[in-house]
Amino acid sequence: EQLQQALSRNKQVTNLVGHSLGGLAILEAARQNPKSTTTTYGAPVMDVFAKSSTSLPNRFANYGDPIAMFDTNATPGINFGNPHSFSNFSNTSTTDSSKGYENPDKTATLFE
Repeated sequence: EQLQQALSRNKQVTNLVGHSLGGLAILEAARQNPKSTTTTYGAPVMDVFAKSSTSLPNRFANYGDPIAMFDTNATPGINFGNPHSFSNFSNTSTTDSSKGYENPDKTATLFE
């Protein structure tokens, strides 16, 4: 509900990025608005079959991540310290997860 309210107030936002449950929320928001693009890290996605031939959203997860372990279509990574973290992915745009923080790539954190 919070995401839908934020998107209705910020119609210019089309690229959604989320970690963990936030990733699942943006995937659902993108289903409702197909113009949105998504990038997820460690989302609880149930996709246990081999990669399909269709184009999928950008999804990333570390080996051993108990939250994203059934997302076989996620691009894998390794983080020995915390497999549910997203800090080891080179395409992570966020440098600070504080609400309202503007990242170097001009994205903004809407939620903590």
